[in-house]
Amino acid sequence: MGQQSRVKGIAISYVATAVRTLIKLCLTPLYLKILGLDEYGFYEYVFSIASYVVVLDFGITAVINAFAIKYKEKGDQKGVENVMFYTFAFSTVSAIIIAIFGAVIIIGAPQIFGDAVAGRITLTRELLVLMISELIMLMFQHFFEGVILAAEKYVTSRAVDLVQIVGRCTITILLLYSKVGVMSIALGDFFGVGCCLLFEIIYCKKVLNLKIKFHYKDNKLLRGIAKLATALCLQSLISFLNSSIDKYILGRKLDTVSVTIYTLALTFSMFYDEIATVIQRLYLPQVVKLVARKADGEELTSFVIGPGRYQLIFCGGILGGFILFGREFLSMWSGEETTQAWTIALLLMAPSLLPLIQNVCLSILTAMNKRMFRSYVLGAMALANLLLTVILVDQFGLMGAPIGTCISLVLGNNIAMNLYYKKKIGINVFRLFRSILKGIFPCAVVTTVVCIPLNFISYVGILPFATKCLAFCLVYAALLWFFGLNTLEKERISAVVHARIGKKKHKEEPAE
Repeated sequence: MGQQSRVKGIAISYVATAVRTLIKLCLTPLYLKILGLDEYGFYEYVFSIASYVVVLDFGITAVINAFAIKYKEKGDQKGVENVMFYTFAFSTVSAIIIAIFGAVIIIGAPQIFGDAVAGRITLTRELLVLMISELIMLMFQHFFEGVILAAEKYVTSRAVDLVQIVGRCTITILLLYSKVGVMSIALGDFFGVGCCLLFEIIYCKKVLNLKIKFHYKDNKLLRGIAKLATALCLQSLISFLNSSIDKYILGRKLDTVSVTIYTLALTFSMFYDEIATVIQRLYLPQVVKLVARKADGEELTSFVIGPGRYQLIFCGGILGGFILFGREFLSMWSGEETTQAWTIALLLMAPSLLPLIQNVCLSILTAMNKRMFRSYVLGAMALANLLLTVILVDQFGLMGAPIGTCISLVLGNNIAMNLYYKKKIGINVFRLFRSILKGIFPCAVVTTVVCIPLNFISYVGILPFATKCLAFCLVYAALLWFFGLNTLEKERISAVVHARIGKKKHKEEPAE
């Protein structure tokens, strides 16, 4: 049942990711049309400051999974409840810190935001109250999401995510057309998160019988939670800073147009990263069980290969499709003057392929509470990125920023982390990549090459573009089925398809 639930959870997660991306692509032009460039820019400026406090995320979802499942495996219910108490305490502390920082930002808004909010101080503070409140609720939502995932209720967890995305969008659009103005976005986010948090609280209490109870002082558990939470918080902080370095340097050394183009490229890179992360999150409970049973390096390697191949199917196809059609999509979506973002996005996406298809290894680090090394690697990457970007922007202009980031990604995520996996975790890195890439990677390459002639079709518009993308997908799917997938993968896909057809026929059959 756990495997079926995880497969359904992954499917819903991909639907949620697709819906989130589609909504973002559609809402941005709507914001500009209804709010105008100045009003929407004002919202983004205020949010950019408010979102700084989000780096105080202690990764509570992962922490709960890492420790609660270990006690569940031992049949220690008091230990599980103790974990819930400590992690809820961490969530509460995070929320209090965010509230304090938020209050400082709200009170000091005129000085912090400067002339950009002159004449709109009241509106700025109202937006900040909603944004900070939403971020506080997110801290507790991460806690309850962790509880749901620890219970291996993957479908429920991902379904809540999907409902939240659609709910936020619906509320925002209704308020926009009700002429609420820029507050529409903040209110949509606030009520979307609030409603889902309320559902998760009720679900955890009534269905999962969640008990947050302190039974005994456990210094070892507390140190373990603090160590993992600190490592995850550091990674969140460093990743946030690293993603901001390039834009800051471009803004200082070049102009805001360069920042806009780079931001567009980051949008595609972040979507690409999220596709693989969807699977990694849902495999954490099973990884924790393996680590608790003292699985060796070869067993862990074999485990990572399975989800890694599915991650490669999606990431390889997306990368190939973006190579062929990314420039045309940018031209249609944001204008011909922004197509340089295509090259930048490729420089960010290409070196991320190998780390993404093996990122279930990060769940192993979480389960072993060995995340701190990755914090050091990310810190070194951020420093290297800073130095390289400063030097290369002077030499190559806008393209210097992604080149610097590309080099730091290769050195950190591709080389340093794999050396650590091999030496400290026992992962057989060569067998891992050989098994993941076998069959699937050649299919992605061949599909990209075979579909090159599609770029010579001169028709421009959404329908011709969608037709080319569909043709690419069909070729890719055919090659995967006949040459890329192994027997077990084909059997699993066939089982899912037959199960869906069987359910449909069962519903259609009249009752006797």
